[in-house]
Amino acid sequence: LSKLLNSLEEHKTDIPSCTDEEFGFLSDLLKSKELNALVNVHNKILANVQDEKFAPILSNSMDIDVEVLDMLASRTHTSEDCRELFYLLQKPHIQ
Repeated sequence: LSKLLNSLEEHKTDIPSCTDEEFGFLSDLLKSKELNALVNVHNKILANVQDEKFAPILSNSMDIDVEVLDMLASRTHTSEDCRELFYLLQKPHIQ
């Protein structure tokens, strides 16, 4: 954020539509402790999240998926929504 703030200050005159009030708002926002804390939390989450850490919330989620598919199977011929959901639940990213 400090690089962004420095860049903003360097190029303030290059942006003719930027008023002093708008510049002040952006400057205060980029200096705020709250925004810096949010960015730090975001960066920590990104650093710690890995694809292999993602797992189903419920241990029986596959059983629930199969049960829902069984219920939908009999309704796919009567409802376009049921048919679409039936096919979506069979996609690999759901399985």
